[in-house]
Amino acid sequence: MIEELETFLAVAEYRNFTRAAQKRNISQPTASVQIKKLEEFFGASLIERTAKHNPSRSRFQRGLSHGNTDGTDVGADYCRRCTN
Repeated sequence: MIEELETFLAVAEYRNFTRAAQKRNISQPTASVQIKKLEEFFGASLIERTAKHNPSRSRFQRGLSHGNTDGTDVGADYCRRCTN
């Protein structure tokens, strides 16, 4: 699940699946699948997709102003889910 979180952070940063995939050295379809896995795991849409299929500002980005700027709060939530 770490790879999925890293891809999510890249998509949130670049606001573009293709550029995020390039940064992660994976294909764009792989990036999309990884984001869908995270969304299924958390039971929520994490990326708001626009008509142009570019992700708009993610829920994660909006939450950064209330939490840790390195995304560790997302990882911590994942870890809590795994250990419970």
